Amino acid sequence: LTGIYYRDGADGTVQDVEITNCRTNPLNGIQGPAAAIVRGDGVGDTCNVTFRQCFVHDWGKGGIVAYFDTALTVEQCTVTGMGRLDVPLPAQNCLQLTYGAVGLIRNNTISDSSYIPNTYGASGMLLFDAGAGTVVEGNDVVRCEGSIWVVSSVASTTPITIRGNTATACYGGGLWVQDTS
Repeated sequence: LTGIYYRDGADGTVQDVEITNCRTNPLNGIQGPAAAIVRGDGVGDTCNVTFRQCFVHDWGKGGIVAYFDTALTVEQCTVTGMGRLDVPLPAQNCLQLTYGAVGLIRNNTISDSSYIPNTYGASGMLLFDAGAGTVVEGNDVVRCEGSIWVVSSVASTTPITIRGNTATACYGGGLWVQDTS
């Protein structure tokens, strides 16, 4: 249930591509399906992947998700979650950088991430222990439970730059920064 999967040092550019229907049918709360995953598992060979002018929609848990030793660029993409439905949903994150992944996330339209039940949160962008040098700029985040959530689970002074983004009708909050260490 993954549309595109890069790992183990794979590099590439995905441009002008529609990624869709990466989910269970019928839709349910399973926490796995993602439209695109980039997983750099080796410090010696980081995955360098760019998504440009892509349309990512109709996915389960994650739109574009990056883990570990990854340098991810996402620019001029539209990433759309399932919105607020009356069925159990996974905690949708349109874009996610996790466990050291570094990102340049700019000039995207990100919308309609949600979660049912509301015991956890969904986000337009989740930066969970994102890597130093991450830049998030010029994005429009619309109708997401939370717009940009920055979470640090370890004591850190990791520099992340967030500038020039807009959040509209995000019912769980705009920019949220949390230290859970």
